[in-house]
Amino acid sequence: MLLAFSLSIHFSVAGPSKRVFDERDGLSGGAIFDINFDDYGFVWLATEQGLYRASSSMVRRIDKVGFESMLEHEKLHTVKSVDANTLYVGAFSGNYLYDIHQNQFTKLSLEDIETSPLTHIIKAKPGLFGQFYALSKNGHVFQMNKAKQQLDFEFSLTATTDTHWRDFAELDDSSMIFIGKRSVIWVAPHRRQININWPSEYGEINEILVANNQVWLMASKGLFTVDLDEKKITTIDNMPYFLKAGVIDQEGMFWLGGYDGLIKWDPIKNLQINYKQQLKMPPTLTTCLTLPWIKMV
Repeated sequence: MLLAFSLSIHFSVAGPSKRVFDERDGLSGGAIFDINFDDYGFVWLATEQGLYRASSSMVRRIDKVGFESMLEHEKLHTVKSVDANTLYVGAFSGNYLYDIHQNQFTKLSLEDIETSPLTHIIKAKPGLFGQFYALSKNGHVFQMNKAKQQLDFEFSLTATTDTHWRDFAELDDSSMIFIGKRSVIWVAPHRRQININWPSEYGEINEILVANNQVWLMASKGLFTVDLDEKKITTIDNMPYFLKAGVIDQEGMFWLGGYDGLIKWDPIKNLQINYKQQLKMPPTLTTCLTLPWIKMV
């Protein structure tokens, strides 16, 4: 579990300035599941003990007034910006809109969907064209309706029988890619669903990265790329790692995290550096967060 959070305040020639927050600053001793950067310069943390807002000088818990929580359950897995004044907050027991100016949470309903453990929202994020999408574990896709304070049902993923959906991304042509535990579906702009074969020997898919409209998949058996024209998945050589999450920095470098450490990969030169040993050195809990340009737990 993460017991500390390091915030890079600004960058200079000498490198990033850092401020480490821990329990002494009011941050809980539990895990941080998601991080969001808003338009006002604040950092929002979804944790197993509520929603926190961090600035350059302090951390404040937002969902609790006195000893009372404003949410039905304090264990949160997602925080994402819907617009400049609104956050989506995903809990293990429900979904909320948080109005930053009014300091108010509103529970979202799911349009025309009977709630069950399978309709739990597993991933939510903004699209490329102003929409905000959410994906349930069993493959229901929703779009945020802020005016009605609900998630409107859009469509269901029916090209496979996978019931362990995990992530999605919108592409420049408004088509979308969805991944399940062992499934990849490409949904065209007119909502036609195309199943792209995922070989079982590639393991389980964990997350999507998109760069310049190119789709990359992080999985338990390495890194893969998706050729949408050929509807084919190709493995990246010399990348036999269990990958869970990743980001692409401003220089086009891939930073990939998983059970084998933190890997920096240059896709042009096909060169990689593994920071596994550095992560074992103090400060272990914050090193991953303080590397230049990286916004990843």
